[in-house]
Formats: sequence, C-alpha cells, structure tokens
Amino acid sequence: MFTENQFFAAAKVAAQTYKAAGLGSTCQGEDAFSDTHIDLAWKVYHGGIEAFQQLGNRFEGLLIGGLRNEKDLVSQGAGITKELKGAFLVMNETTRKYGGAILDTGNWSVLVNDSWLLAGVHQQRAFYLASDRRRANLWDDRNNRIRVFTRELVGLHAFGYEFVQHDYPALGEVMTCRRQGATRVDFLAYQGKIAESERTNAWKRLVKEPTPT
Repeated sequence: MFTENQFFAAAKVAAQTYKAAGLGSTCQGEDAFSDTHIDLAWKVYHGGIEAFQQLGNRFEGLLIGGLRNEKDLVSQGAGITKELKGAFLVMNETTRKYGGAILDTGNWSVLVNDSWLLAGVHQQRAFYLASDRRRANLWDDRNNRIRVFTRELVGLHAFGYEFVQHDYPALGEVMTCRRQGATRVDFLAYQGKIAESERTNAWKRLVKEPTPT
C-alpha cells in the first residue's frame, strides 16, 4: 500500500506518461496531476483502503463496468445504473470508513479511477463485473479507443487477477487476485500495461461475446 508521500511521488513520476497518452485531464478539463487533484486522488485511494480495512470480510468487493443512463437500458446492456449505485453504495474523495462498492465523483479523472482501482488491488479485493465483456463494452468506436472498463480489466489481468464465475451465475463474472505482487503495483506500471495492450491489441483477448439464448 502507498503512504501519502509514496502516493504523491508515484503520481508525479507517472504524470508525463499519462499526459503523453492524452490522460492528463479531469472530467472538467483541469490538470489531473496538479497538487490539488493528486490530493483528491489520494483521498479516494486512502478512503478506499480505510473502508476495506474497517469492513474486513464484510466487504464483498468493488463493482466495475460501463455507466448506463436511464434512457435506453435495453440497447446499452448491463452496466452500472442508478439502482446499482443505490444498492451497492458509492465512494469518492470524502469516503473515510464505510464506503460503497462503486466510484462516483464529480472530480473524475483517469488518475482518480486508477487510484480507486489500485486501492482495491493493494488490498487484493475482488472486482465484480457489472457489464459483460462484449466488444461494444470494451471498445469505443466513436473515439477509436478502449473504454475505461477495458482499462480496468487489462490492469487487473496484468496484476494477477483471473476471471471466475460467481456462485450465483446471474451475478456474472468476478475477478479475484491470484498473485501477491499486486500489492506493489503503481501508476507507471499500470499505464505501461495499458499502453502495451493497446499497441499489441492484447485487450481483444478479453472479449467474450454473450452466448445467444
């Protein structure tokens, strides 16, 4: 796990690599690697760690997947909806002890998202897939790039996580950690795995189209 100083140092070291990949801004167009926004990312990371430790085995895991609006859920497929947020609760930079399973913040950036995911990875928590792994959920045709959901899957897979089927099949897939080294992963390693996957199209191996019924 990161201490605060280690977290800031890791973010600063990775800043140029993220920016070169076009990932250096917040959802509001601000510098995601300014001291202010790194501090927000730290609070997401540290708040998540505290919540996981406080809840112990009562904390099932985190939820990853594409966000879904309420207009056309049928065509969008499974994903994170308002109902899921209500059921599994959310966490953000204000989380301290009792956090939810879904990241939901108005200060979102790739750095913040990666910080949230690394908090779970460093605690070797399970990640539940709210979306299935069909190509449309992994690749953004309009912007010609992988989606954030894909980034999460690629990172988890690279850090020693494996897909397993939930005890209740209707709840879909779960990713669980099979390698101890995941507790030492940092931002530079994460972005390196993403860049490699994009360069080699290795992310395509994660596609799993639903079986027709």
